[in-house]
This record gives sequence, C-alpha cells and structure tokens, in this order.
Amino acid sequence: AQAVFGATQTGRKPMSFLPTYLLTLALWPVLIHGLVADLGLLRRASLEDGWNASLVSDWEHWVGCPREPAPTDRTWLRLVVSNNHGSTALESVLMSSPKLATLCRAQTWQCEGRKLLEQTYNSNPDHVPMDKILMTFSEYWDLERNVFLDKQTQSFPQLRLNDETVRHTLPPMMQSMGIEKVRPAYIIMYKPLCLWTLSHTVTKEVLKDPQAVAKFELRRIQQQVEIYEHFAGQGRAPLVINYAHLIWQPWFTRQRLERFLPCLGSLDMDFVPEEVEGTGMKITQGTKSYGKSFDPVSCCGWESARPDEGFAGQCMKRSTEEALSSISLLRSGNESASLDVPLEDLLNEAEQISLKASYEILDRLSLLV
Repeated sequence: AQAVFGATQTGRKPMSFLPTYLLTLALWPVLIHGLVADLGLLRRASLEDGWNASLVSDWEHWVGCPREPAPTDRTWLRLVVSNNHGSTALESVLMSSPKLATLCRAQTWQCEGRKLLEQTYNSNPDHVPMDKILMTFSEYWDLERNVFLDKQTQSFPQLRLNDETVRHTLPPMMQSMGIEKVRPAYIIMYKPLCLWTLSHTVTKEVLKDPQAVAKFELRRIQQQVEIYEHFAGQGRAPLVINYAHLIWQPWFTRQRLERFLPCLGSLDMDFVPEEVEGTGMKITQGTKSYGKSFDPVSCCGWESARPDEGFAGQCMKRSTEEALSSISLLRSGNESASLDVPLEDLLNEAEQISLKASYEILDRLSLLV
C-alpha cells in the first residue's frame, strides 16, 4: 500500500519501459494486503480468501474505552466522517447510551463543535489549541459521563496533529470533577460512492459539477485511509464503519460499536433523540427504520453486504443519469453530458486506481468484528 501513496513496498525499481501507474495497477491488491499486515492487525491472508475474524491479532488495539473505566478517566470520541455522509445517523445511535455526553446543550447545528469554537474564538477551529477546545467543550459536556462525543470539529488532516493523550492541560472544570486523563478515540465512517443519491445536498452538487463531487470523494477517502494508518501505527486503530452497513446491516454495526466502546453498554440502532432547541436536529426516524425505507439496489445500485461471508458489499456499475432516474430526478437538459457515465469514470486513471485501492482498504477494515 505504500506504493499507492507514493512509495514502493520492496524498494526495487520498476522496469524502465513500464509506466509507474501500470505497475501500481498490477500490484495494488498485494500492496493493500501489505498495508494491513504491516499495521499488525492481521496474520497472513490473501485478499481473495474469505474473511475470518480470528485474523485479528490483538483486540485490545481496537477498544476505544474499557467496559469499566477508572473514575478518573474519560474518552474523547471523535467522529471522522465527512459532511452529508451519515454522521448524524451515527451520532443518534451513540446517543442511545446514557453514558455518552454530547455538545447539544450548546445549541449548535447538529450538536457539532465546529460552530461553537468559531463563535467562541472567532477563528478557524483548526487553529484552536487542544486545551482551549477542552475548556470550551467542558462547559457543555456532562462530565460525569464516560464518553465525550465530538462531531465534526476539526478538519481531517488536523486530527492527526491533535491526537495525544490529554493529561496536563485539563480545564479546571474537569479537574474539579476528579478527571485526570482524557484519551481520544476515533470512529472513521465512509460512504460508498454510489450512495450519494441518499443525500439531497450531494445530489444537487452532482447536478452542478459531477466531476468535482468525484474528486472531493477521492480526497476524503484518501484522508480517511491516512488517518487510519496514522493511529493504527501507534497501536490504537480507529473503528472503521461502512455507512451502508450502518443502515442496512444494523445488527452487525451494533456488535462492532459495542465491542469498540463497551463502556457505553447496549446501543439502540433505532433510537430517535429528543429534539433539542437550536440544534436543527429533528430526527423523526431511527437509523434502522431509515434503512428499511430504501431498497439498496433500486435506490443506490448497492449490492448488499454479507459480513458473515466476508463480503463488504459493492456498488454496481451504472451511469449518473441512471442513478438520478432511480430517485425520480431526471436530467433537465441543462446538465453536463458527463452524467452519462458513473461518477468514478470522471476521474483520471491514476485517480481511479487510488479510489479503488482506498475503498478496498476500508472495506476490509469495516468487516473486523
């Protein structure tokens, strides 16, 4: 996988008469396996083999919080999810636990921390130091709870810079509660490309500039792979969730969430949070029920996953126009002719290779149980 991101796995120079991208295309399945194996998450296994949960070498690397945390410890749970990619659905499931603290009392949009920091410091949240973030959030989190939820506060690249265990910069409010350590934990959730039809916002963007949407999706999933590699290299890998699994395989996702965050106890995949004034959160349907309201094939061209068989699911090949037709949004005649092809075909060859490789990595990680 190092070759996919700009280096070679073996150190051997490719044959001079072959373009580099052809060599990468030929080797990317092997290189992806190498990335996962190098991270110490798997024993030797071929990508073509059926998935086996016993391949996980050390489950402790995957626990975001212990079942019985010390009274002085808390977990800072940070969601690594793009906008309009299901973060609110994931948030609502986590909110079913009475042991989770949110920022909803701040009455910011969707209970997110980004707006809170912008209003407090009149600055880009990426430029706000960790101690100030915790000081601000501690005014709204219920500090008696085990897990502090942080949704959409900082950009993906910034997360890698602010990942240290917080020990010596705890705000006075936390210290007065006897809290001595706040440990960050991460959940990465990605959305298969063909599921864009489930978002009204993304659908509008596709109608405006489908190539820009494709390039944006490529950048985001590349960043998610990089974030995973960064934390896994430190022995504390994030939990990786496929949004399609969240809504169409809720039993499987619940099992994985409860194992990653045992301190939260049992989770309700169909939980509907109460409306909080000023947040814009008006959820009328639970995540599980939402998934039941859509047929994966007809709405999105999604071949549903079979986690017990090691199949993460996959997008069917269909044009963007066909996808729009499936949600009763036909072309008006003003849109680009690029709607006649799938979104991924609007990327150049090297970008398509990287997109496929990135999805392959996350797909495999999304099956770990």
